[in-house]
Amino acid sequence: MPNGEAFAWHIPREALHKKGGPTTKDVAWSWSSSKWTSVKAIRIGDKRRNAIALVHREVTRWDKKTKSEVAQKEAGLALLKRNSGKPIWGPTMYRDQTEGTDVAVAPNGSGYIVSGHGDNGKPRGGLFGRITRVTAKGEYLWTQTINSHPEVDVIFNECWGIQATKVKGKLSWILSCGTGIEGMHICHGFKKTDKRRKWCEAGTPSAYGGIPRLPSVWANMVPTFEDSTVKGKPGKLINSLVNSFAKKPSSAAEFISPCRKKFGGGFYVTTDEGFGAGLLRMA
Repeated sequence: MPNGEAFAWHIPREALHKKGGPTTKDVAWSWSSSKWTSVKAIRIGDKRRNAIALVHREVTRWDKKTKSEVAQKEAGLALLKRNSGKPIWGPTMYRDQTEGTDVAVAPNGSGYIVSGHGDNGKPRGGLFGRITRVTAKGEYLWTQTINSHPEVDVIFNECWGIQATKVKGKLSWILSCGTGIEGMHICHGFKKTDKRRKWCEAGTPSAYGGIPRLPSVWANMVPTFEDSTVKGKPGKLINSLVNSFAKKPSSAAEFISPCRKKFGGGFYVTTDEGFGAGLLRMA
């Protein structure tokens, strides 16, 4: 939308395959909201094929500590009717998530989960990965933070894509993230006498077994979490892969897609590389 409103269109499949591609005349329905600025992702949301839309906006709020206005990113979900685009519920905002980047649907119909990231709430800055679980009616259950190392002021974590999976027969969630020191300026935020400054400048290993990384050299991080539908009780971390194509080039996992069983199953992960783009195949 020209005025920055979030919007979604439903275009029939046959229109996507016609010569010249679809036009606005092919739009079966449209939905928009002036209270949100963009739709980050949209998926088939349930067995009735209604659409679940992840919406985004940036607002300003008053910070009591700094006594100033600060920008705050917010994420929300809306379930839209498949035949008309009218909201069944939402958009519902989930404040603890901050920025949302993708949404996944629980195959058992128990709801949705949003992936993304946000600041760690500390003066020095930094980023946590985050996931937020909600019910099929959009009711908030919990938010889990994701980081690759205890020094969250030093090592940033950005999570982007998310998909449902199974571990030992139980519903779980697998994410595609990046982790690393944003730059040397993060190290120089510590006093020269602070041992964390030397540790930061020399490069830091991941708590999950990754190789040491210099500032501005990131790594792929692909964590898997248990599901939980208990309010206030996030799913526990099952495992996390941290790697890259090489020791020096920077890598960051971006989005993740399932591979069909007849082609071997598992997942494809797109990555942002210091030398271009990459693709990981995970069993």
